[in-house]
Amino acid sequence: MKISYVTYSQLWRDCLEFSAWMRRDAIVGIVSVPRSGNIPAEMIGLHLNLPVVTLPEFCEHGFTRHEGGERFNCARPTEGVVVLLDDSIHSGSAMRRAIQAFEARKCRGSWAYVPAAIYGSDYCEHYKVLTHQTIPKPRYFAWNLFGHSELATTAFDFDGVLCYDPPYSPGEDAAYLASLDQACPFYLPSVPIRNIVTGRLEARRAVSERWLDRNGVRLLDRMHMAPFADPDERRKYGAARWKGETYRDLPCHLFIESHDDSAAVIARTSGKPVISMQSGAVFQH
Repeated sequence: MKISYVTYSQLWRDCLEFSAWMRRDAIVGIVSVPRSGNIPAEMIGLHLNLPVVTLPEFCEHGFTRHEGGERFNCARPTEGVVVLLDDSIHSGSAMRRAIQAFEARKCRGSWAYVPAAIYGSDYCEHYKVLTHQTIPKPRYFAWNLFGHSELATTAFDFDGVLCYDPPYSPGEDAAYLASLDQACPFYLPSVPIRNIVTGRLEARRAVSERWLDRNGVRLLDRMHMAPFADPDERRKYGAARWKGETYRDLPCHLFIESHDDSAAVIARTSGKPVISMQSGAVFQH
């Protein structure tokens, strides 16, 4: 199964390409569909120096309450053509609700709108929504990956994903062990995830489970700890190789790993896709 993953840097490039027509067509502002639509809306608004408001703000106040910093010097329009923008569209339900809310607002002002999304899918091609690029499912976006419903079938690395990497210690010295309990959270999922597959040794289970509980990480299945006697045995076998073998046998469709080198090994060993948080690359065979 091939997947697509869009990083923030790719979104920025796509927003720049997509926004060219807005100058040509004299767009006067951008109305974003919360919450994910706010991100490309602000990117494009800053690039084109256009006012940006969310759909609920627009329905209540138009652009009259738009706030800007010292560099914001454009007018706050009271009529004209705006872009009703979301980050992506699939079934079209969110955009339909947005259009209904917008059209209810039209009776209080002279507004026209262009419904648009940066990313579309094959499923939504029959909708009259302007899109920049078609990305079929399964697809994941960096800005909502950790709240995605499909995390219910996803396996996670621990260090470098859920928390920042602890200090390197070949023999796992006292400083390393102390850091596990107070590790700084990094990417915390807001929904339950299926599994954790970590290179941490089984002896570190208790401190790891306390950390998960304290930081609200919920598991639908279990945490798989590296089954080695010590760090030397783990290095000899290869932590990434073991992760790949474990992931291969799990009912998971995606693995989120911390580093590119390990992600490549896990994908090759498991034959299933892996997203690396280091670069945002997808490794798949």
